[in-house]
Amino acid sequence: MRPKLRIGLLVNSYELSTWEYVLIERLINSHYASIELVILNDRETTKRTLLRRIKDNWKHILFALYARLDRKLFNVHPNGYKSSLLQVTSDPA
Repeated sequence: MRPKLRIGLLVNSYELSTWEYVLIERLINSHYASIELVILNDRETTKRTLLRRIKDNWKHILFALYARLDRKLFNVHPNGYKSSLLQVTSDPA
């Protein structure tokens, strides 16, 4: 039998989207992979004003408005972008 694939994760916070949480849960419960390392990226993100965000992303504003309207009109369950909290435990196996 082959050894398990050893995986390391780089996360920006312990709060993950549902699809990320489900993916990690599948890896943990799999017979072919094990998560060996979790690194928390503690790089500071700067808060930008609304005007600055509009200026930086003016090409994408129409799509952002469309996506927001789409989410309001067609609420999908389960929401893949709903936040879930990742709990990291040490398992010396």
